[in-house]
Amino acid sequence: MLTSAPFDNWWHNAYGAIVKILSPPHTVLALGMWGVVLGALLLILREQNLTLGGQGGTEKEHSVGLVLGAGQGNRLLYVYAGGVLIVMASVFLTEYSWPNQQRTSAFYICSAATFPMYMLWLARGSKFRWSATWIALVYMGITVLMAWILPLFPGQPRLGPIHNQVRHFVALPFPLLLVVPAFGVDLVRRWIGQGRGWLWDSVIALLAGIVFMALFLATQWFFSAFLISHSAENWFFAAKNHWGYLEGPGDWRNKFWSDTHPQYDPPLTLKSLLIAIALAIAASRVGLWLGNWTVKVRR
Repeated sequence: MLTSAPFDNWWHNAYGAIVKILSPPHTVLALGMWGVVLGALLLILREQNLTLGGQGGTEKEHSVGLVLGAGQGNRLLYVYAGGVLIVMASVFLTEYSWPNQQRTSAFYICSAATFPMYMLWLARGSKFRWSATWIALVYMGITVLMAWILPLFPGQPRLGPIHNQVRHFVALPFPLLLVVPAFGVDLVRRWIGQGRGWLWDSVIALLAGIVFMALFLATQWFFSAFLISHSAENWFFAAKNHWGYLEGPGDWRNKFWSDTHPQYDPPLTLKSLLIAIALAIAASRVGLWLGNWTVKVRR
């Protein structure tokens, strides 16, 4: 994170204003932030996995965990840290996930390669039955609070060109409804069970990937149509508050860019949907592999 500061300053001096979120210095900053949260998650895991009833560990280690204050609080902190990690993952995908882009191939392919991995990884390491659902709710809670609170603070651009006279802090759009596919993933996990070997984990990954994509597609395909409509331009859905000073007014804000500029934002096709499903299955399998390692963290 500290390294990104002089890097970012040099980048601005060399190239001017940054119009992309994932510029090289911003990526360095984001990776640093992600590393800090991952480190905190590992510390929480140690305490959680040392508690009585945790997987692995000796009776002495379990006793140490209780003395150190592990228990319900650590399980809640784990879920919260997991939600923060998904928030950061969603920020990496911002340039592909504006509501106007949620009928494009890139949106579903990038989401399928990212969110199932986090859900299965974090859910396997959690001690809650509906952990993926709770972690998705934490992500949505953090993001929606930013959408509600940040615009309350005054602010104005000091770089040109200014196409939109912003008078407040600019937040991210309303969060993705990840709680819906996360609930489906939890249902798959509860139906099959866990800790039964690599074969059953592969079955979970197959079904979880398919269920995730089915519910995610059905949810965001129709919810995004609402988010780009005038009906969402209120304080709750905050549809107007995420436009920055570079985005001028126009009816393009209320249209899917895959319809208006398919050459830049290719629409979802059967081929890209199949690619997304395959990536969701692969990401789920990687997530379970990471989760199996997560439950063993004790030191």
